[in-house]
Amino acid sequence: MMRAGEYTISSGGLTERFDWDDAYFMFFHSSEIGKNNWARYKNTEIDKLVEQGRSTWETEERRQIYKKVVDILMEDLPIIYTIDSVVGYGFRNDLKGFVPGFATRYAFDGGGVKYWWTEKS
Repeated sequence: MMRAGEYTISSGGLTERFDWDDAYFMFFHSSEIGKNNWARYKNTEIDKLVEQGRSTWETEERRQIYKKVVDILMEDLPIIYTIDSVVGYGFRNDLKGFVPGFATRYAFDGGGVKYWWTEKS
């Protein structure tokens, strides 16, 4: 029923997305209406931006593209998220350098597993 748009209000569980493209394309690109764009949201500027974002690998350029995406979505508000789960981490005491980041990934811009190390006592 959600894919067909036959609802007034819904609830769903989403995990944090691994990449900006993964976070925005499938939920807001008009080609995803009837698939993952349950809000049936259509905005040609968003379509162009997320297409541009998925074809660009330069981090700073992508950051600017997806900042525009977020600004538009905050204005249009096609989805309202009302709750977010708490993400807990548990590591051994000798793990150093862990920084939680974008989508709580083990690899993200500015951090990730490549920055971790262990110190044995």
